[in-house]
Amino acid sequence: LVYRRITRYLTTKMLISMLTGLMVFIIFSFIGIDFPVAWGILTFLFNFVPSIGSLIITVLSTLFAIIQFAPQWPPIIITVVSMGAIQFGIGNILEPKLLGDSLNLSPVVIIISLLLWGYLWGVVGMFLAVPLTVVIKNVLEHIPIVKPLGIMMGSGRQRRTRR
Repeated sequence: LVYRRITRYLTTKMLISMLTGLMVFIIFSFIGIDFPVAWGILTFLFNFVPSIGSLIITVLSTLFAIIQFAPQWPPIIITVVSMGAIQFGIGNILEPKLLGDSLNLSPVVIIISLLLWGYLWGVVGMFLAVPLTVVIKNVLEHIPIVKPLGIMMGSGRQRRTRR
């Protein structure tokens, strides 16, 4: 059960990262930023590091746009706004919703786990935050005295069981 949840998490994360990278590639091609394929791939890779990865790739792409387009401000502004919109929309709205549903974890629990594990172990902790939290939730749900804590960590949606 835990193995399936973690596999589902990694699959969902990969699909979300691919969508993010594809959107960056399309928008950067439209704007005229050099190497849009490379930016799409970098966005895909950085998206696997929750929160910090999105921030790093946004800053790097903004700096690159400034270097490429200065003193022309419209393409730089379009780059910043588009990267911000993509990262905010996917990272703060779509991703917590999809990951929370696929893992039966509350989006709030996902964010708190990123903060906690990131504080404890840095970037590695942030990368491992969700799989570790899934394991903890599963263990809590199977110990009668702390089962309510495991249930409270859930998204509140009943999962359909396959027969």
